[in-house]
Amino acid sequence: MSSSYSIGWIISAACGLITSARVAVAQTPADSAPTAGSLRDRAAIEEVLRGKRTTANAAWWGFDASDSTQAVQSAINSGAAKVVVPYVGQPWIVRPLHLASDQEIIFEPGVVLWAKAGEFHGPYDCLLSGKEVKNVTLRGYNAVLRMRKADYVGPGYPKAEWRHTLELKGAKNVKVFGLTLESSGGDGIFVGSTWDERRVPCEAILIRDCVSRDHHRQGISVISVAGLRIENCLLQGTRGTAPQSGIDIEPDHSRERLSDIEMTNCTIEGNAGGGIMVNLTRLDNASTKVSIRVIDCLVRSSGGSGLCLLLHGDARPTGAIEFLNCTFENTDYAGAHCVWNVDSPMKIQLTNCRWYNVARRASEGPIHLELHGAGSTAGAIRFADCSIFDDQLRPILRLIAPETTALQEVVRGEISVFSERATNADPQVSKRLSQLQIRQRKRGE
Repeated sequence: MSSSYSIGWIISAACGLITSARVAVAQTPADSAPTAGSLRDRAAIEEVLRGKRTTANAAWWGFDASDSTQAVQSAINSGAAKVVVPYVGQPWIVRPLHLASDQEIIFEPGVVLWAKAGEFHGPYDCLLSGKEVKNVTLRGYNAVLRMRKADYVGPGYPKAEWRHTLELKGAKNVKVFGLTLESSGGDGIFVGSTWDERRVPCEAILIRDCVSRDHHRQGISVISVAGLRIENCLLQGTRGTAPQSGIDIEPDHSRERLSDIEMTNCTIEGNAGGGIMVNLTRLDNASTKVSIRVIDCLVRSSGGSGLCLLLHGDARPTGAIEFLNCTFENTDYAGAHCVWNVDSPMKIQLTNCRWYNVARRASEGPIHLELHGAGSTAGAIRFADCSIFDDQLRPILRLIAPETTALQEVVRGEISVFSERATNADPQVSKRLSQLQIRQRKRGE
């Protein structure tokens, strides 16, 4: 340390700008809010930068109630293996932040990291961005990452749907635990590839015990990833711009990857669009094999379909999409809506899935199949031990398909219908889907 720096340090301490060489957030009196610089600790910062400390506290760089961007970003950039964003009794107001590799960030209970009002004018400005970072953990049980969705659709902001709360592009080995992500101008969490000719996908992403609420486009968007686990999460209240789903798995390019994706024990509710959307239209027969499993999930109160599966045109990707023990209830449109090229080798399997009071609009039906192609893939869509609970006088299954599409072997399985009024399907549908058994049952069986 130079002599001039030492003199400056002594003068600063004498002026009361540094309260102690070991000041901690917990020492701030509970009845007085911290002020800019009141939690600053230059000695601790020096120890972090020299590698003597592996844990950094963002407050050491100086909490500022009006704008703490510099403090939080400096802590992230410090090289510390662990960064703590402490609870200080007020929100941490920030502009866009960028994650660093090989780091865990801990948001203490009660922390609110809040997008600064009047900022985020750029259409791709995100609260937290991780571009090609690796080995990152975000831990924040009872902490909130919040943006200002209503502002971004108002005067002075260019129209955009990419102002995400957490953006991961080409990121590897990222874990997100316990955070509540609210009110973005895009998605709560975006998982995708780099936006260049390399198309580097995300890899090994874990999202657990999180809440994604009140976003403009999606609770979670999955564009490109090899290895994704979403566990025990709540995706709620998306409303703004299409698709407005709880989760949308939708690649932008044929070179995107959707492999080893598993979503377990999640609740998806109250979204203006669909609950779960999988749109593979941009993939082709040269794309990496798809693997998606959704297990023990609940979708309810969707303004669109409970489940929407799309493969338009002549796209023919390979792989499998599976839904196991999932429940769909109280949706405005179909419980399951499938627009599919049945010449694709892709297989759809629904096992022990249940639909309750879905398709509340009179023109809708619980299951809607819109199929095209020659019908060359036997067992492309299979229902196993599935049940529909419905009391409206209408067909359970609606089918739209050219007469030239051979469907006898394409749709298979069994659906049990528990209803006093609903009909199975019109005779023509039953004839064309001869390998799908729709059985009338009594409640309680």
